[in-house]
Amino acid sequence: MSHPHSDRTADTGLLSRFLERHRPPRQASDFDTLQILHCQFQPPNPGDWHRWASDWSGGFFDTNRGEVFATLDLSLRAAETGRGIAMADLAMVEDDLALRRLIRPCPEAMVSGDTYHFVQPEPEHNTPIVLAFRDWLLEEAQASTIQSRTVLFASPVQA
Repeated sequence: MSHPHSDRTADTGLLSRFLERHRPPRQASDFDTLQILHCQFQPPNPGDWHRWASDWSGGFFDTNRGEVFATLDLSLRAAETGRGIAMADLAMVEDDLALRRLIRPCPEAMVSGDTYHFVQPEPEHNTPIVLAFRDWLLEEAQASTIQSRTVLFASPVQA
């Protein structure tokens, strides 16, 4: 049993320690000097980076280069330390943005088309604790002030 939370969007723009070394990217060639941070679970083609670069107002750039991390969290922590620019769902980095561990160097965001699902083993799907947890997750998702968008992120200060 799964319950999707749709309209997930991807915001590109998380950069840690970014602004002291780089100006925010405004055109495709600005990405030539930026390390693109990927996470392994993102599909290789076309992938969120490719879709974002295709729709970005600054023009398409090579999204196949950069460093690949095993998890999204690792790529975000690398961005936080100033290693490069990462991409994540805006809802997943809300706290990092509020605490200024990450910034959005680009205002563009894109709807990725991906969704979240709540999945549990069939024998437990109707137990009171599972139902209460599922209901709480759905309430939190519906109450969120941040729409699910994919964005770029980086560190705000020099490492």
